Amino acid sequence: MEHWREQHYKACRDRKKEIKRAKLYLLALGVLILGALLFYDNAGRAEGREAAGEAAEQSGDGAVRKGAEETETQGKEKPEADGSPEDAKKPENAGQEEPEGTKIQPLEYDGTIRVLLKTDHYEKDIHEEVRLSSASGQDLAVYDGRDGEMLDSGSSLSFTREEDTLFLNDEPLAELPERLVIRTAEGDGAGISLDSVKRNHGTPVYEGTLEVWPAEEGFYVVNELPFETYLCYVVPSEMPSGYEMEALKAQAVCARTYACKQLQSYDYPACEAHVDDSVSYQVYNNTGAAESTSQAVGETAGAVLSYGGLPITAYYFSTSCGATGTEEIWWEGNASLTPYLQAKTVNAEGEAVDLSSEEAFEEFLEEEDEGCFDADVSWYRWEAQADLDTLTENVNAALKSRYAANPEAVLTKEGDAFVSREIESVGRIQGIEVLERDAGGAAVRLQIRGSEHTVQVMTEYNVRALLNLQGCTVQRGDGTTVAGSSLLPSACVLITPVFDEDGELAAWHFEGGGYGHGVGLSQNGADRMAEQGMSCEEILQFYYPGAELTALTDL
Repeated sequence: MEHWREQHYKACRDRKKEIKRAKLYLLALGVLILGALLFYDNAGRAEGREAAGEAAEQSGDGAVRKGAEETETQGKEKPEADGSPEDAKKPENAGQEEPEGTKIQPLEYDGTIRVLLKTDHYEKDIHEEVRLSSASGQDLAVYDGRDGEMLDSGSSLSFTREEDTLFLNDEPLAELPERLVIRTAEGDGAGISLDSVKRNHGTPVYEGTLEVWPAEEGFYVVNELPFETYLCYVVPSEMPSGYEMEALKAQAVCARTYACKQLQSYDYPACEAHVDDSVSYQVYNNTGAAESTSQAVGETAGAVLSYGGLPITAYYFSTSCGATGTEEIWWEGNASLTPYLQAKTVNAEGEAVDLSSEEAFEEFLEEEDEGCFDADVSWYRWEAQADLDTLTENVNAALKSRYAANPEAVLTKEGDAFVSREIESVGRIQGIEVLERDAGGAAVRLQIRGSEHTVQVMTEYNVRALLNLQGCTVQRGDGTTVAGSSLLPSACVLITPVFDEDGELAAWHFEGGGYGHGVGLSQNGADRMAEQGMSCEEILQFYYPGAELTALTDL
């Protein structure tokens, strides 16, 4: 019996050890499987973030943009889209198409977009104070963004802060919330007025919800609203609402296509915003919604331009010089990645051009094409003259900021080489030479020789920023004059020295064509095409050959 009991106990102990070993084995196996799953999940997320970043990269100042923030009416019933300082922040290499074989995160589209609202004149991201009111006079409700608790309500709301204390209607909150969500009363479609900000049409009113995110020196303000509603406020801010319907529809498709690429990531992760409301992306609610532009958005609802199954980067600008260019006007631009952006004449023929040589560009600029769709637009041709002192001052004032934005594209001569380094001034300008143009005629590499330094600058945006015409007068093709701004109207320009009677360098003469960067759709050209009976589809196919109209939800 004792022997049997001993054998029994031994067998039980052995079984317990086996069970224990099995449990340990299963535990180890589970850890290995979990580790593998986490590895592949993180790798997939990292890959998705990288792909999304390539599709909507935001890295500097450059020049990918577009149309008109402010439109000069001059008494016209249907004013020209005159453009704006439209290239304020976008990078020269943003929005390139993915090379073959690169995986991209599937488009995350839930029907809404989140827009960071900037301060007056779009100067800052962070507001020192936020004042809101109900456009209908009904109460607004304020909720804690984390737990949904309603904190306050009223027809007017104010948000201020002192160090770590946030004040809502002058009353301190016990805790500093991550964000506050403001909603209108149910059924109130009048919107929320942002009384602490002014836009071109006055105090802006926003549909959807507003969010106030406390930041170190104030607040971020974010508007979340339906994507199509957003476009109803973008299109009239980018193109005059009096333009032909087919042109407005083409603009709506471009705006939708451009914006849908931004939905893949938050360009402002601190407040979870896809875009802001300035020219850095697309101007939003600088002009109120209009019946014609809302109709254009509605008639093209959900339609975007795609190439190879992906949304294209639908660049657009104000006015052409008679030809469009390729994305090689921007830093590291590669035309082979965006074959739908072509150097071609902006006329019925739409022939391929190569204006990369000085001789070819000068001949093209002087032989004005009456058949060009932009030919009767005032910015089709322009000229200006800057005296030596003014231009020297403008170049030196812009030099430091351009170097800070894109140091590899602003080089200073040292010995026989050009290197990237910061300098305070080139000194007094002694020579200017265009070293390279893209196929559409835009100057993309420029050398400026000064009494202290010689610099070379790359990209059409840097050329336009350094050779700005502040303090000068620009005469447009129709004889009207405008004050020069912080950007040269176009990099499609001839630059020649002017000498005084003693043979001394006295000024520089600029003869150019077009307004804006010159890549993609010409807004004024599209309007003239629509006047001639061309449809939205025909206009888009002309400016983006090979791109297809696709439903956003099919991407």
